[in-house]
Amino acid sequence: MPLREDEIAGLLCLTSPQSLEDHVRTLEGERHGQANPESLDKRARWLHEALSAMGLSVEEQPVRFKKRVYRNIIGTRPGRNPSLDWVLIGAHYDGVWGSPAADDNASGVAVMLEV
Repeated sequence: MPLREDEIAGLLCLTSPQSLEDHVRTLEGERHGQANPESLDKRARWLHEALSAMGLSVEEQPVRFKKRVYRNIIGTRPGRNPSLDWVLIGAHYDGVWGSPAADDNASGVAVMLEV
C-alpha cells in the first residue's frame, strides 16, 4: 500500500538536511570496486558502523564478482507490528569509475540512513 501524501510529509519532517549532507560528504569520493577497492572497503566499514549505531542488527553478505569479493551491508530492525509486511529500503554504496559519486549513490545511502 503506497504512503499517503501526509505520511510522506511527516517522514520528510524527521529528516535532517545537515545529516543528509554529512552522510554524502562521508561517502563521496571515488569508490569503484575495481579501480578503488580500498576506498570502497572504507565506505563499507563506515556504513556497517552507521547502521549498527542506529541500533540495527548488521550482517554482511559476500558477493563474488570478477575475481573480487564485495559485500552487501544489511541492517535489520524488527517492525512494531509483526502482522504487517516487511519494508525494504536500499541503496548502493559503490560509485561509477572515475566519479566522486556524490549522486551515485551517496545521496541514496544518505536518504536510506535518514529514513
